[in-house]
Amino acid sequence: HPANPMDPFPWLATKDAWQNHMDGPSGELEGILVTAPDWGTCAVCASGRPLNSIRSHMKSKDHWRKVWYASQASQEHDAQGRGWLQSWQATDRVVVWNHLTGEIQE
Repeated sequence: HPANPMDPFPWLATKDAWQNHMDGPSGELEGILVTAPDWGTCAVCASGRPLNSIRSHMKSKDHWRKVWYASQASQEHDAQGRGWLQSWQATDRVVVWNHLTGEIQE
C-alpha cells in the first residue's frame, strides 16, 4: 500500500481542516495587502474574477477544492513549487503567498 503523498499537508484532508489552517495566514495576507490597489485574480482558481476578499477566498470551499485537485494532479508535491506561489505588490514590498501551505514570504 503506497504512502499517501499528501500526508505532509493534513489540512487538505477536509474543508474544516483547510479553513482552520488558512484562517490566520489568509487574514494576515489581507492585512498586509489592505492598501494594495488591485488584488487581481487567484492564480490557482483562474476564474478571472477579481478577489474581493483574500481571506474569504483563500478559506473558501471552491479554493480548497482547486488546491486539492491540483495537488493530486501534480507529479511532485514540493510545497515551494512555482505553481503554488502568487505575488502581490504591497505598499513597500513584494509579498509572496503559498496557496498550498499558507506561508507568506516577504
